[in-house]
Amino acid sequence: MRKLSILLPFLVMLLATMALADPATQPVTRPTSRPEKPVVYPTKPGTFKFRYKTTLPNGHKIEMVYKIFVPLGYDKNTDRYPMVVFYHGAGEAGDDGAALNLHGPLHEIDSNPAMAESLPMIVLAPQCPPHGERWDQPDIIEAAVSLVREVAAKMRVDRDRIYGTGLSMGGKGTWLTALAAPDLWAAIAPISASPEQPEEASKKLLNMGVWICIGEGDDDSVDGAKKMGDALQKSHGDVRVSNIPGAGHGCWPMFYSNASFYEWMLQHRRGQPGTLADKPAAWPPENPPPANSPGCALLSFPTKAAGHDLMLEYTLYRAKPGQTQRPLLVFLHENERLGTVLPGKHYANLPPFAGDMVLAGPTLEVMRTGSKFTGPFGADILSPRLPPGRTWDEADMQTALYNLISRVSKAQHNDVCRVYICGVNEGARAAYKMIQTHSGYFSAGAVFFNKENFAADSSDSLKLTPLCVIESPGAPNTYQSMRDQITASKSDSRVAALPTPDYAAIAAIYADPGFYDWLLHHKLAAAPK
Repeated sequence: MRKLSILLPFLVMLLATMALADPATQPVTRPTSRPEKPVVYPTKPGTFKFRYKTTLPNGHKIEMVYKIFVPLGYDKNTDRYPMVVFYHGAGEAGDDGAALNLHGPLHEIDSNPAMAESLPMIVLAPQCPPHGERWDQPDIIEAAVSLVREVAAKMRVDRDRIYGTGLSMGGKGTWLTALAAPDLWAAIAPISASPEQPEEASKKLLNMGVWICIGEGDDDSVDGAKKMGDALQKSHGDVRVSNIPGAGHGCWPMFYSNASFYEWMLQHRRGQPGTLADKPAAWPPENPPPANSPGCALLSFPTKAAGHDLMLEYTLYRAKPGQTQRPLLVFLHENERLGTVLPGKHYANLPPFAGDMVLAGPTLEVMRTGSKFTGPFGADILSPRLPPGRTWDEADMQTALYNLISRVSKAQHNDVCRVYICGVNEGARAAYKMIQTHSGYFSAGAVFFNKENFAADSSDSLKLTPLCVIESPGAPNTYQSMRDQITASKSDSRVAALPTPDYAAIAAIYADPGFYDWLLHHKLAAAPK
């Protein structure tokens, strides 16, 4: 008993220790989650990546990556800036943000330093998660709108100048986010997008600018674009539909690389369609490239036709920007064929050019052949793009063309005694008409026909402007009136036949340095009046 009494205290202490060690008798200690660090939004210019996490009212958790471009000057003032929100296509979903620079505004900013320096807008580009989510899913739409509101609240965003745009699936997302939060947007521009609730849109998207952009070859979306455009005419906003001839589903580069696209956005304030917003002087409507910027750029020129405002898009190629008084060659495409889409990148033996663009005629062949033209070819090439529903030889289009040519030649300091014009089919007919109307302005011209039945009007212009006529084989009488004029003019004009009636034969001539040798050796004796 004495031994037991001695051991008893130790037994009590042992049992107590065991009880304390029994998990069943201890409170459960759960791991504590660290609170998310608040996002520190950028205050200096550049492109930045973030991750957005939110819990929706239905309890669903959404996480997505997004990028923000901050324009130059943001850190030099306290102004509020307009913001454009870009929704990517289905192929760019992910969780690292890398694909956000493949298309759209961020791609153009990467490709064109001049745009990065002058764009006066914040760019917000969210990335749809890569697990089957799409911009047309209700949870994703709600999260996307929530993100826009958060960024607008945390950064110096002008809440009256928030714009939405997107391509393909992102174009659909543009429609749906606008319908989900019509109070948020001043204007939207869905590109290559399927239609979304036309009647509902006509009721909700009141006083909102809408620019619907579509390629005429995008069969699945052309009818839908028209349907949306017709319905939205009831909304009293600035509604336009651009159906691009010759373009297919991937028509977005010609918009996102074009200054006039963003200029159109900046003309709109929330609830005040078409009201011109205050814009920095560094963002003019036509955005002419820097004088020493080499290569090729897609630009725009605001003018008037038949009393209406008209925006002429054009590509401008410069082979030798350091050389003063360069010649200027104008090329007019035919009505159906705009050209070939080339990706924006560095080509061998050529300087870079800005973004993806549609090229045709001399510009395309010069870009393709590269160094072949480095020596003999020193001309700038101006290639205007025919607006949808128009023809080159309409009187007001001829006036708009002349205004564009005059504007570019002055801005580029081209040699006014060495301005040339050429074209294919309808573009050739318009080029000949330009030579007639503006007699003595062009140093020489070249017209290519492989389908047009063309009868030239009587004109004395060929006495002043040498003309090279290249016609389709097997039709020697089609251009007899022009042949007669060329013979009577006693100038350095000539007529030749294409070896075959296809476009490859025309492209071969545009790729031949000998063609430019003939064209560019002509020069006016004095500047045109």
